[in-house]
Amino acid sequence: MTESPNLLDIDTAARHLSCTPETVRRMLRRGELRGVKLGRLWRVPLEVIRRMEARALSDETSASTQESAADNPLARALAMVQERDGATPAKTMREVSAAEEISAMRDERLAELCHER
Repeated sequence: MTESPNLLDIDTAARHLSCTPETVRRMLRRGELRGVKLGRLWRVPLEVIRRMEARALSDETSASTQESAADNPLARALAMVQERDGATPAKTMREVSAAEEISAMRDERLAELCHER
């Protein structure tokens, strides 16, 4: 079968997004990334990757202009939870995404441990 240049495989999408293939798979399962499943294989439209790259660039630009957490509902919610838990508030969406990723990894590991017993 000929590969379409407009549909990227998991590894190529991961390189574009600067993350691991497993992260791309997780994003696809959760619906955070739009993709097409062809049999057992996932393909991600190039346009979706371009939009995510543009959004990430926009987030970095916003962070560099020191956008306050008060202007961002997700960052504001994270700051409230962290304040409650005694942690310092996150300053950028990248930190919010990292916190979500770590939380997801912890949850997956806990699920694995529960299944092993």
